[in-house]
Amino acid sequence: MTNPNYSTFLGTATQLQRWRDFAAHAIAYAVFNIIFITIWLATRGTFWPAFPLVGWGIGLTFQHHANTLAGPLTAERVRERIRDTRTHRPSVLAPPEAGHPAPPAQSRRWISSETPVSTPHRS
Repeated sequence: MTNPNYSTFLGTATQLQRWRDFAAHAIAYAVFNIIFITIWLATRGTFWPAFPLVGWGIGLTFQHHANTLAGPLTAERVRERIRDTRTHRPSVLAPPEAGHPAPPAQSRRWISSETPVSTPHRS
């Protein structure tokens, strides 16, 4: 019997991990860009730290979007993703179905109940 609160727990834990990852990314962004600006202050010239500030900032913005505007992960979204993955990318290890080409010979290592499994003999 599964705990009815498990999916809520799993969703909350996943969302917390996403925010933790975002915080680590934001701290790295701040630390490295402070280092870049300090180097620029020592050397002067063109303000080259603008490039990492903007480029990395775009990535940070997309990650923030995934954490806030995209909404929390729900059990239904996970099930939908699993369903999509299974229908669009069949397993390479699964035997070919009717109408599907067989995978290359080196990956044909299927074990079914009818397939005898042999063990190497040691002398």
